[in-house]
Amino acid sequence: MRELVKGIISLEEAENLLELTASTDSFHANVRFADDIPPIVQKVLDGVSKIVNFELHENSYWRVQPTPPNGIWWHVDTGNGGHMSWCSYGVSVLLTDEFGGRMKYRKDRIEEVVEGREKLDMYIHSSDEEHMIEPPDLGKTRTVLLLFI
Repeated sequence: MRELVKGIISLEEAENLLELTASTDSFHANVRFADDIPPIVQKVLDGVSKIVNFELHENSYWRVQPTPPNGIWWHVDTGNGGHMSWCSYGVSVLLTDEFGGRMKYRKDRIEEVVEGREKLDMYIHSSDEEHMIEPPDLGKTRTVLLLFI
């Protein structure tokens, strides 16, 4: 299961979340929903609930993360070793312009690039979908809000 939702948040909300997390431990750190749900993260969860039925697990978390310079290799959101078997859905919202770092899916050795995704868009997929993120363009930053629910 995969779905793209255009403009799930506003530019101002994205900038506020980047500012909030840049000055706290939330930037590139896992924040459990039981510990903290900023309004923008709640707004994204509300958007997810319009697409799929889910319950937050005690291990569910969110974080703001820049894509590493070498990208993120093929994986599923339950963890390739099953260390996140509780995860049902992975959600990402682009907070910055993409600058490369395209998302790709793979099934039966056939790769598919996500097209039409822009800043402020949300992409949700079931945790069994194998995917990767290509490296961002040299010297560029691609930052996302990630939710694992």
